[in-house]
Amino acid sequence: PASLEGRAVGSVVKVILDREAGILAFSVNGGAPLTALAGFPSGTALRPWALLGHAGDKVTISGYSSTGGGSLQSFR
Repeated sequence: PASLEGRAVGSVVKVILDREAGILAFSVNGGAPLTALAGFPSGTALRPWALLGHAGDKVTISGYSSTGGGSLQSFR
């Protein structure tokens, strides 16, 4: 489909950031993580953000944990 407008309601997107390995990945609804970015320098400061492209879109940061050099954020 060309658009996910109105079809992602209630989906949970987990953002996986491994600062030591320089990898940013995403998992949707508990699925296998898909690498979105690899090769950024170790220790790079990154901030979570979401692009909302349709009227009524919303995001909630529902949790955060840190293990070793990586961190996890869950978005809903």
